[in-house]
Amino acid sequence: MLGICGCSASAGARHLRVLGTRGQKAVELRSLLVPGSWVRHPGRPDWGPGQVQSVIGRRVTVNFENAGKRLIMTDVIELARLDESRPVLGPSRG
Repeated sequence: MLGICGCSASAGARHLRVLGTRGQKAVELRSLLVPGSWVRHPGRPDWGPGQVQSVIGRRVTVNFENAGKRLIMTDVIELARLDESRPVLGPSRG
């Protein structure tokens, strides 16, 4: 579990703080996560940027560049939402 965000996220990231949040505030923050949004997992920078695939309640499925699809529970994990519609990806693997 992540308690405090210790990430070194890029300046273009905005943190969605949902850990320990209750009621209306948690709902508002989760509503910012919509399919197609780009996010980072602050505790797993090696996963790279990820695109939100689905949001069902507190369960968010994200397809990360280097880790594939992962189910994220937004009441446990803080995600950093990337401001740009398409993040700069790592080196080409081609």
